[in-house]
Amino acid sequence: MKSIKTFLFILIFCFFCRVSFAGDVKFAYISILDYLPVISACENNNNNFNGTKIILEKFWSWTSMEAAFSEGIFDICLIPVPLALKLKANSNDIRILSAFSTGGSRLISKKTTISKLKDPFLAVFSIEASENLFLYDFNNKQSFFGDKMRILEISIQDFLNDYTDEYVDGVFCPEPYASILEDKKLGAELKEVSAIMKNKISMVLVVNNKFLNSNKSDVINCIEAFKQGINFVNEDIKKTGGKEIAKMQKKYFDFDEAIIIKALEHSKDNLEFKYIIPDKEQMMYLYDISAVFN
Repeated sequence: MKSIKTFLFILIFCFFCRVSFAGDVKFAYISILDYLPVISACENNNNNFNGTKIILEKFWSWTSMEAAFSEGIFDICLIPVPLALKLKANSNDIRILSAFSTGGSRLISKKTTISKLKDPFLAVFSIEASENLFLYDFNNKQSFFGDKMRILEISIQDFLNDYTDEYVDGVFCPEPYASILEDKKLGAELKEVSAIMKNKISMVLVVNNKFLNSNKSDVINCIEAFKQGINFVNEDIKKTGGKEIAKMQKKYFDFDEAIIIKALEHSKDNLEFKYIIPDKEQMMYLYDISAVFN
């Protein structure tokens, strides 16, 4: 009898994890600045926008987020462009809706100049992150790093330990992780490389088509909320340097407010929050790079 009760409990738990009730949208996020519009949208609307409840769940890697999204555990995700293209290529029935920002990532290196980074070991948070492809494309065109540049994946949770490994020469990562390394005086930005992200879309909003077809009004409500979130973040940066959004993120990202403000300042010439409908040319740019280097 006890085993039957246990089985029923697990069955019910899985049902509640996988099924969205009317008006609920499950959204996965990772603690990087690209998600600030989502955080502000949820906080300013008490996680409810025109009857649509946005349920946020924190992840620590793109791999685990990809698996959860593919299994239908989450309805909408903001993910790296290469990962979105991979999902579509693997016959996942998804739609790419929009983007919230351009740029944002910076290369932090233990070397002070790019000329000292010959045949380096460079790290990214995911092999399927846009930073990985941009690095390969940059080196292929400019040959700054030599023919033996190697890129390895490091964990977001253990990035400080992984970065300080003697074999790692630098990390191309989103904020606020780049600013954390600078704040701890563990490296300096190589702006020639960081500049390759400027005006480039690296993250896109994707939705499961089955969920979209059944919950169009909820998806529209989410998008409108996220647009408001983008406006809020931009206004806050303009008026206070990001102090309000730095307070909001504490509940979700759990970073010190000061490091968020520093990250926004450090990336002001690179990171831009705006609502974008990616055109075919923008998407094909990364698709073509992916085809060459994968």
